[in-house]
Amino acid sequence: MGNVTHWPSDADALERPFEWRDILEGFIGTAITEERKAKARRMPQIGSSEFDIVDPDLIDPDLITSDELTRDDWDDLATILQND
Repeated sequence: MGNVTHWPSDADALERPFEWRDILEGFIGTAITEERKAKARRMPQIGSSEFDIVDPDLIDPDLITSDELTRDDWDDLATILQND
């Protein structure tokens, strides 16, 4: 009674990351760098054969490197936000 619930729209949800984009990209970039360093320490030395080279991000897709937004991703989100 007397309580008005306000659910944010998709546009509201998209605005905040753009306000914090530089901070988010810096945080994610640092996390990715640290994650790759940790993986490099855990992985055995990679041989010189092309068959021995494996993209470490393909080994464990749950890592943060799989979640990084590309420039195209940001452009797509901006387009969605403008069209809302």
